Amino acid sequence: MVQAILRGDKTHDRRLVKPANGLQSKWADVETLARCPSNYICEINGKLGAQFQHPHAGTTQEYGKVDVMSPCGWFKCPYGAVGDVLWVRETWALAVGKDEVSPDEKKGAVEIQEDRYIVFKADSTCEINPLHPEWGKKLWKPSLYMPKSACRLFLRITDIRVERLNDISEEDAVAEGIEIIHSSEVPVFRKYNLKEKLGTTNPVLSFQTLWESINGKGCWDINPWVWVVSFVRVDKPENF
Repeated sequence: MVQAILRGDKTHDRRLVKPANGLQSKWADVETLARCPSNYICEINGKLGAQFQHPHAGTTQEYGKVDVMSPCGWFKCPYGAVGDVLWVRETWALAVGKDEVSPDEKKGAVEIQEDRYIVFKADSTCEINPLHPEWGKKLWKPSLYMPKSACRLFLRITDIRVERLNDISEEDAVAEGIEIIHSSEVPVFRKYNLKEKLGTTNPVLSFQTLWESINGKGCWDINPWVWVVSFVRVDKPENF
C-alpha cells in the first residue's frame, strides 16, 4: 500500500491485535481475543496497550460464576503511541550509476553513496535494467532488508484505537487506501480477491477483499479486534 501513501489516499492502517511473543502467545491468540466482549486503551509502565475483558466475564460456567470485571489480559500496541513517527520500509533495489535508474524511478531514488542509488518498486514501471537489459528483471529485495538510511516515507501517528474489524465505516475503508479503478460520480473500488480488476461501489466490501488477501480467507468472518492507527505524512525527523 506504499503507492496509496504516496498518493495521499492512505491515512489509516488496521492491524490484528495479537499476543506478544513468549508466554502470552501460549494461552492467547487472535480467535481468543475475538471472543472478548470489550476492551479499553491504557498505559502500563509508559507503554500503550489495550486491556481486554475475559470472554466469559459476567457469565456462569461449569466451574462457577466469572466476575464481570475479570480480565483476559493486557496487550501492548506494537506501533507506538500518538505523536510517534514511524518509518516505512519498501521493496527496493540497488542501482549503480544514474544510467541504471529508469525515468519513473528518478523522483524517488535515494543516493546512499556516491553514484549508488536505492530505487523503489512502488515507483517503478520498468522491470528490466535500462542499462543492461540482458540481465533480465531487476533484483527487487524484500522491504524487511531495506537500509534505514534509505527511508523516504515518515508517518506521524495522530490517533490509536481498538475496534472490531467489521465495524469499519465506508469513510474509513476509503482512508485505508483501497484502489479506485473507475472514477465517476459513484467511484468503483477494486475487489482484491479477483485476478481481473473487477470492482464494487461498496468501499467496505473492497476493503474486506483486501484484508482477506493479506490475512487469509475467513479472517473477516471471525470479526477480530484490530488496532486502528491514523497517521499523516511528515518530513524526515532531524534526529533520524
